[in-house]
Amino acid sequence: MHLSFRSTYPVSLGDWHSVKVTRHRRQGTVQVDGGPEVHGESRAPLSELNLDQPLYVGGFKSLSTVSRHSGIVTRLIGAIQRIMVNGELWDNLMEKAVDFRGVVPYLGPPCLENVCKNGGVCVPHLNEFACRCPLTFIGLRCEQSKYKRITDI
Repeated sequence: MHLSFRSTYPVSLGDWHSVKVTRHRRQGTVQVDGGPEVHGESRAPLSELNLDQPLYVGGFKSLSTVSRHSGIVTRLIGAIQRIMVNGELWDNLMEKAVDFRGVVPYLGPPCLENVCKNGGVCVPHLNEFACRCPLTFIGLRCEQSKYKRITDI
């Protein structure tokens, strides 16, 4: 018994997309890029989401680990920028994942190499980015020191 449904909302390759998945008791929804929500419902006796196997976000070890009822026949080839779980942003998957084999920090548009200066960390949001600056730096790209040098006074 499982909850399986999919959106037919078209997506273009090479672009960022937003996917929102919800689950409350037997009800579930999926929404792609703010398009129409697709609803599904688990069959009885299921009353909630129970994970008795590992949860793979974005991929899985092999097709043999996926339920044959899921409809999944290929792996994700791409990148995941952000994940939110119960309203909490998981912006550092290395800290959250118990087993993060294959998870590497995202490097690519819009977070190009050295876009954030002075140890700043690029945080992507689709085609835009923000730099999370160290405490002593500010600016769009962490390019300005918070403190003036004595020679600047």
